[in-house]
Amino acid sequence: MPNLLSAMRRLLPEPLRLAIRARRAVRGGERELAIVPALCDRDGIAVDVGANLGVYAVHLRRHSRGLVAIEPVPALAERLRRGLGPRATVLAVALSDREGEATLAIPRRGDADLPSRATLEPGANREFERRTLTVPLRTLDGLDLQDVAVLKVHTEGHEAAVLRGGRHTLARWRPVVLVGAEERHRRGNLAEIAALMGELGYAGHFVHDGALRPLSAFDPARHQDPCRSKPVGAAHPADYVHNFVFVHPDRARVLDRIAALLPGGQAVSTAVDPSPTPASIPPTSSR
Repeated sequence: MPNLLSAMRRLLPEPLRLAIRARRAVRGGERELAIVPALCDRDGIAVDVGANLGVYAVHLRRHSRGLVAIEPVPALAERLRRGLGPRATVLAVALSDREGEATLAIPRRGDADLPSRATLEPGANREFERRTLTVPLRTLDGLDLQDVAVLKVHTEGHEAAVLRGGRHTLARWRPVVLVGAEERHRRGNLAEIAALMGELGYAGHFVHDGALRPLSAFDPARHQDPCRSKPVGAAHPADYVHNFVFVHPDRARVLDRIAALLPGGQAVSTAVDPSPTPASIPPTSSR
């Protein structure tokens, strides 16, 4: 029966398949999907860097005026174009802190690609065999996007470079930023992100145990034990934290909106201080 259901889903139009996938992900995927409505501004644009299969993109588009989805894997970018429709712009490029071309590594398991683990970082996801392809490389600033209200970045260890390449965009529009950062992908990635965002006046937070917590409470040994990271195809471990929300004081009301969507429903103070780098986060890598 599971094989029959899978075959039937493949016959569905791409927009419907994507909508079903996105709805299911809210129940069994990343916990931060549930707070996407609070992150968005219906008068602004959402940008999804590393859109992959489009799960976040669907929810970002639903709660925003428009969506720009960035996905360097050509086959995935084409699926996103078919699935997201006219309110979304899909760009088949990778983002970094320079422009030109880059080598994208796509891990493989058996005969199948694992595009969700694709990365520009040479040291990330080395436990897999991989194939490579050359992709166009742009910067967020170079795209010259307007009215950016929320920015989501999942690039398997390359997040700090993406944000460096978008410094002027961040300073101008001050979007809410949802960014993935795992020390197993690149040591010092989170510390580098926190420092950059702090310089721009942002404060960092993460969701854990049903509450929004300050970045200063993050402990890699507790919240990001590599032994508890998500295996391919498995559910997300409840205690493992890999997403972080950075909010500028100009959008501080977002914190209360996030709290209202969390199980406790307790309002969070809208006072926002520039992000400290928690002492427990390893120092920035020299790579």
